Amino acid sequence: MFTLGDIWPFESQQDSIEIFELRKQQLQKQQELQLQQNQQTLIEKDHQLEQKLKEKDQQHQQLLKEKDQILQQLQQLQQLHQKQSEQHQQTLKEKNQQLQQLQQKKSEQYQTILKYQKLDQQNKNEILILQKKKKHLAKTLDQERQRCYR
Repeated sequence: MFTLGDIWPFESQQDSIEIFELRKQQLQKQQELQLQQNQQTLIEKDHQLEQKLKEKDQQHQQLLKEKDQILQQLQQLQQLHQKQSEQHQQTLKEKNQQLQQLQQKKSEQYQTILKYQKLDQQNKNEILILQKKKKHLAKTLDQERQRCYR
């Protein structure tokens, strides 16, 4: 703040008071401008955090879609396996001499199913991790918002 001594000497006390008031108004305007700038900065940071959260959510949604596709593929493979298994049973009845070849093929198919089941479990685990990360990011965003508005 300014005192009358800061603006001395002037022609009259009224001039000093007017200059003092003008300087006071200038300081208030500067403070208001700084407040507006700070508010704009907070708004921008909030938008940035919102954008990051949206990006993480989109990534999560994409992983869910990929997981669903893999599950569909697994189901198709399981159905295919069932159909082939029935065909193999018929073939076994008709051609006993091909037993070893059919068993080998069935074993390979079983390994494929196990492989896809393992991938499915890995995808489920990744989704859980992403959900935890999303929850943590949302918590961090809330904390950041609270910190920014203090």
